[in-house]
Amino acid sequence: MQNMMLEMQAAQETARRACEPQRTRAPGWAEERAIGTELAVTLAAKSGRFYLDGATQTDPLKLEKELAERKLIVLPEGKKNALSAHVAVVGKHLARYSARPEVPWVFGVIENDTPNSFSAPGGFVFVTTGLLKKLTNEAQLAGVLGHEIAHVVKKDMLGQYVQARYSQCLVAKSAAAMLKAGQQSPATAELARFAQGFDGEVDLDKSDGGFKKFLLDAVLMTMLMGTDNAAEFAHDKAALELLSFAGYDPIEYERFLANTSMPKHPEAAERAMKLQALREGELKDIAVGTAKPDLSKLLAPLSP
Repeated sequence: MQNMMLEMQAAQETARRACEPQRTRAPGWAEERAIGTELAVTLAAKSGRFYLDGATQTDPLKLEKELAERKLIVLPEGKKNALSAHVAVVGKHLARYSARPEVPWVFGVIENDTPNSFSAPGGFVFVTTGLLKKLTNEAQLAGVLGHEIAHVVKKDMLGQYVQARYSQCLVAKSAAAMLKAGQQSPATAELARFAQGFDGEVDLDKSDGGFKKFLLDAVLMTMLMGTDNAAEFAHDKAALELLSFAGYDPIEYERFLANTSMPKHPEAAERAMKLQALREGELKDIAVGTAKPDLSKLLAPLSP
């Protein structure tokens, strides 16, 4: 028993040394886009049928391949696809004013009655039909999209990814060290086979399905914890700035938030109050837009 404990401690120390680069290395663009593609497809597929600007596939594996290859695909004619395309136009217009205008942004609509929005690294942004039903104009939509754009721009989700990448590296490398020390078991052998995937930059495009799932499950668990309220308020501020640069009426985002609660976001009234303070204080010189195009005709397909 004592020998086994010593071997486990030695394996853990070996894993810590081997995984240190994964704890400190910021993901490059290829890794960010790859993990973002995986997360986007997984989250969208779990949430409901989805309509993505630039893609027509509903098969997650085929869609993942198309997104990774950045194929330019024209959406077929249809009212809901027209709605998705409009969401993308608004989102890409806002993204041009962000600190990462060069990102190949992808915006999508998910059929789900829960009002929600979320994003993934690499430029993926989604809104649900439940959220769209609560909108009355384009300025409100721009506020929601601007908030999610800020998540991608500030890379806070990548920080969560790095945590998950490091923790899974420790698990796999520890198992590999235990296997090398003679501790044979099916579970150890299964985990050890993922160890090489953490050598250098993680390349999901060349990884098998088992490794992807091993890493993605941990990333999803970390991301589902959400970001703290301070970060969410900072993203609301960034959204207000994007709204202002694009000429939208900033008051409309406040009105939307005051009446809409979303999962894993701060309390709606508090968000609206903080935005009002910014609009009337720090950002008063730029928050002067008036545009708020009506969306009733575009949103009509969502009505019962």
